[in-house]
Amino acid sequence: VLKLVPKLAGGLWRPPSYERLVQLGQEPAALKALRGRASISRPFVRTLHKLPPALRCEATLRQIEKKGDVEQLLFALDLVCRIRTDLSRDDIIRSLSQLNGTKYKKWVSRHYQKAPFPAAPWDGTEELTPVRDYRALRKLALEFDNCVRNYHLDVLEGRSYFYRFAYGPKPVATVE
Repeated sequence: VLKLVPKLAGGLWRPPSYERLVQLGQEPAALKALRGRASISRPFVRTLHKLPPALRCEATLRQIEKKGDVEQLLFALDLVCRIRTDLSRDDIIRSLSQLNGTKYKKWVSRHYQKAPFPAAPWDGTEELTPVRDYRALRKLALEFDNCVRNYHLDVLEGRSYFYRFAYGPKPVATVE
């Protein structure tokens, strides 16, 4: 941490800022991010300290352009953790830390599309089949030229469920 002192910007810092810097200096990923900077500001230390340890890497730091981005990024992380029940928090954090140029808003959108639908309330029949994922919901919307894909969140939250009704090979209707 002492090797970082010449890089500190903004004059004398308050004691909590130095305490954060010392804590970050004990963690390899954060230390690497600190060493990679030409200068280290108090806001940067505060930002780095707010992030979970697994997100203290350059790929994540590139996503943060202004002060409010940290909170938005953490909100996005929590949101994806809630909808992607098929992934562990570590898997999701690893995914977020490997964005490499993709904005986290697109990352959230991709996870929404991959989120597993809840089980169908009824198994259906040969003609009436449940729509089990976003891809099928999107296909249904295109097939019938309707707005069912706009109900994606309702399906994820269990407020709606859709079925595809087909008579033989020909699609006939969308049933909610």
